[in-house]
Amino acid sequence: MEALLRYALFGGLAFYVLNQVRKPTRWVGRLFLWIMNSSHSGVTDWGLKRVRIERDFKILDVGCGGGSTIEKLAALAPEGVVHGMA
Repeated sequence: MEALLRYALFGGLAFYVLNQVRKPTRWVGRLFLWIMNSSHSGVTDWGLKRVRIERDFKILDVGCGGGSTIEKLAALAPEGVVHGMA
């Protein structure tokens, strides 16, 4: 019975964590967003150095992360429009 309880608790925790990665909420979600922004930042910077973005571009960012890529894109296109979708 004790092992069953442990499996149930682990399963519930695993479901909660995976759901937070998919749709972050509360402090746990903020932690995951911070981790995503930190881990994706280098790859984002690498990619943005290899594309031409003009000041008035309309940009759609489709992907995952905590929104830091949208901020970087908005800085590169200050007269344009940037939309983001996870």
